[in-house]
Amino acid sequence: MRKYEPEILMGLIMSLALLLAFPPRGAAAPERPSASHAAVQIDLEAQKASFDRTHSVRLLQGDAVGTISMREYLIGVVLSEMPMSFEPEALRAQAIASRTYVLHSSRHSDADVCDDGACCQCREDEESLRRRFGADYEAVREKAQQAVDSTDGIVLTYGGALIDATYFSCSGGMTEDAREVWGSDAPYLRAVASPGEENAGNYYSRAEFSPEEFADVIAVLEPRAIPAGDPAEWVGKPVRTDGDGVRTLEIGGTVLSGAQLREAFGLRSTNFNLHWDGERFCFDVYGAGHRVGLSQCGAQAMALAGATAEQILTTYYTGVEISHI
Repeated sequence: MRKYEPEILMGLIMSLALLLAFPPRGAAAPERPSASHAAVQIDLEAQKASFDRTHSVRLLQGDAVGTISMREYLIGVVLSEMPMSFEPEALRAQAIASRTYVLHSSRHSDADVCDDGACCQCREDEESLRRRFGADYEAVREKAQQAVDSTDGIVLTYGGALIDATYFSCSGGMTEDAREVWGSDAPYLRAVASPGEENAGNYYSRAEFSPEEFADVIAVLEPRAIPAGDPAEWVGKPVRTDGDGVRTLEIGGTVLSGAQLREAFGLRSTNFNLHWDGERFCFDVYGAGHRVGLSQCGAQAMALAGATAEQILTTYYTGVEISHI
C-alpha cells in the first residue's frame, strides 16, 4: 500500500468531505425525506385506516340506488340537517349521531338509507347545497368536513350494540320518551331536560283556529269527537308525558292522542297548551320535531356552554357508550 505524507492525506480527506457536501452540478444529491414528504406519508396512512373513507353507503335517491363513501355521505348530511352557524362540538355530535343512525338503519331492503329526511336522514345533493349556501359553500363544507373527519368511525352503542340515534330540531325544554311517540321502548331514548333552548327560533310557535275550523279538523280526525255547544267546554285537561308532551286530550267527550292532534293541526310538536280565548282556539307549542333523542338546539346550547360532543351525546342518549369501529 502506498504511503502518503500527513499533509497530503489531510488534504485528500478535506476534498472528499467537500465533494460529498457539495456535489458537482448535474450530479444527484443523496435523497433526504423532507418534513412535508413525511407528513404526506402519514396522512396517506391515516386515510388507509379511515373507516369513513373506506366504508360505502348504499344511498337511495328517488328510484335509484348509488354508492357513496361514508365520509361524503356524512358531510352532506351535516350540511343538510344542521345549521352551519352552530358550534363545532354540536356539529361533531351530529356527525356521530348520523353515522350511528345510518349503520343501524334497516328501513330499506335494497339500500342502507335514503336521502329523504321524513324517512331517514336528509341529504341534499351538491348542486342543491351550492345553491343554498352560495358563496359560503366552500367554507361551510370545510366546517362540516372537520366535524366528520374529527369523529371518524366513532359511533354510539348500548350494551355493545349500535343504537337508533334519532334526533330532531328543538325540544322546548324536555325531550320525549320513545315509547310515548312510537310505542316501542328503547332504554337509551328517555325523556331528559334540555335547558338553554329559549333563544332558538323554533322554541315557541302558536297556531290559532276559529271554532268552525277547529270542529272541521276534529270531524276529519275522529267523527265521534265532533264538539257541540259552548266552545269553552269542548276541551278537557290534558294527560302529559314525562317529557311534558300531551299524551291524551279529551275533546268533545272523546280521548285523542297528542300525536293525532299534532298531525291533524299541523303543530310543530306534542308539547303544547290548548285554550279557548273567547273567540279562537289557541295552541301554544314548544319545540319542533318528535323530540326523541338528540335535540340539535340543545346540543348548540351545551356547546356554547363549553360541553364536548361526547358530553352532549351522553346527555341526550341515556346510558350509551362512545365507541370506535
